[in-house]
Amino acid sequence: MRTKWKLFVGAATAISLATIVIWSCSDDRVIDINVNDKISPAAITDLNIGCITTGSVELTWTAPGDDGMAGRATSYDIRYHTDQIDYVTWKVATACLAECAPREAGASESFVVAGLNPS
Repeated sequence: MRTKWKLFVGAATAISLATIVIWSCSDDRVIDINVNDKISPAAITDLNIGCITTGSVELTWTAPGDDGMAGRATSYDIRYHTDQIDYVTWKVATACLAECAPREAGASESFVVAGLNPS
């Protein structure tokens, strides 16, 4: 039995001008703030699989920065699926709970995807 593992990282490099939407808890107003962020986070190019158990797999990589390989990324969105993950299947892939907080660019990162079914 073989398991396929894919990590979709293209979305992190596709946005150069973002809009932040702030939801107000008190009166449900939405406020749009344009953010002119011209430098995308660097792509993860060294994703590796570490220890594999019956219900988990360890992922390791080098932390990208917020601006290319400088600074610290804001967050990671780690997902898994039984088929290849691409732009279409990304939203149906299962998001991992309790993702790790990014470290400074260039630092070693690791995360264990747990709760997987064998095969």
